Amino acid sequence: MPTKNLLAGLPKKGEVAFVHYYHEAEVGSDVVVRAKGSPFKASIVAVNFEDDGILYTVRHITDNFTHVVHISNFVVMGDGSYPRMKHIAKADALAHKTWMRVMEDS
Repeated sequence: MPTKNLLAGLPKKGEVAFVHYYHEAEVGSDVVVRAKGSPFKASIVAVNFEDDGILYTVRHITDNFTHVVHISNFVVMGDGSYPRMKHIAKADALAHKTWMRVMEDS
């Protein structure tokens, strides 16, 4: 599914967002620690549709660090909209459901 056809309300490639980044849990622990300075201002460089949801590759504007995040880690978009708002959560769920249907048909 091309990103230009994403449902209204979903973050798109090229947009600016503020996202949380978490450090991996240490060996023998299941505690994940939020990185210092999180959330980070980032640009969305890719949108990938996976079995476990829509995953966004983002690049931090301050240090060019790139990582993959789920929409639930977005805090606010550059335009001030909040991805956790109800209509965006519904759009994410609908897009994922549609993607799963496409995967089943192929």
